[in-house]
Amino acid sequence: MKIAGISCSPRKGKSTFYALETCFQAAKEAVSGVETILVELSEMKINGCLACGKCMKVLECSQDGDFVWLEDCARPRYIMDAIN
Repeated sequence: MKIAGISCSPRKGKSTFYALETCFQAAKEAVSGVETILVELSEMKINGCLACGKCMKVLECSQDGDFVWLEDCARPRYIMDAIN
């Protein structure tokens, strides 16, 4: 099982980070073989949506930035069993 935790807090490594880490630890203790990934958006460059519609045609944003990395996580080979 893979679990992704996405911290949207503007403060990197603070209470949201520790809350997600606590959840991950509990999941690992409850189920063997759990893989986790924690993504902190605080230092990523993610632009606001322009409503251009490109993502409606293909899973791709027309703007440059770190959103490209998040797109890769959303592709089928990276689909998570659970999202926290």
